[in-house]
Amino acid sequence: MRRLIIASSVFAFALAGFATQAHAQDGDDEGEEEEVVVTKRKKRRSDDNVRVIVVEDDDDYDRPRRKRKPRKLTAVPGEAPPEGYHVETTTHKGVWVAGISMFGASYFLSVLSGAIADAAEGHEEGLYSYYGLIPVAGPFVIAGHEEISGPGKIPFILFGAVQAAGMGMFIGGLAAKKEVWIADSASTDPQVYVGLGNIGLVQHF
Repeated sequence: MRRLIIASSVFAFALAGFATQAHAQDGDDEGEEEEVVVTKRKKRRSDDNVRVIVVEDDDDYDRPRRKRKPRKLTAVPGEAPPEGYHVETTTHKGVWVAGISMFGASYFLSVLSGAIADAAEGHEEGLYSYYGLIPVAGPFVIAGHEEISGPGKIPFILFGAVQAAGMGMFIGGLAAKKEVWIADSASTDPQVYVGLGNIGLVQHF
């Protein structure tokens, strides 16, 4: 009986020690799980890399720019040219340019209208088209034909009048001369350029 009590006591102590060791091991495992540290990497903002550069204005930009001298000035009768200019004679460019523009437009319309009149009258040989090729007089010749009705004559008369006016403005603008003040660095005189296999003439109006 005494041995049984001693054996039971030893077994109880052994069981208690095993339970204590198992509980301690579980506690150590839980402690290790709690000590796990999760580190997060902080994302760097792009604003931290912004650099501000300050550029100071140079004093040269504050200076007023030099005004460019015009190449040509209208001459005042009876007065000497200003410093840096000389007197030259030139044509009325605006007049003859307008004249040649008027003549060219009316001439094209005259030829086109003559071709339309040939198609309407059934002229296979192109009678009115050939008349339209004659400057100034051609439209009046077409308007004088009996086949052209009264309202149809009006456009050709206008074409002839505009061609005559344009040709007159072209000839008059080139023939009439005027005095202008030209800068010393520029000139309206004709300049001849000779190169390898070519030759050129430049005229400033």
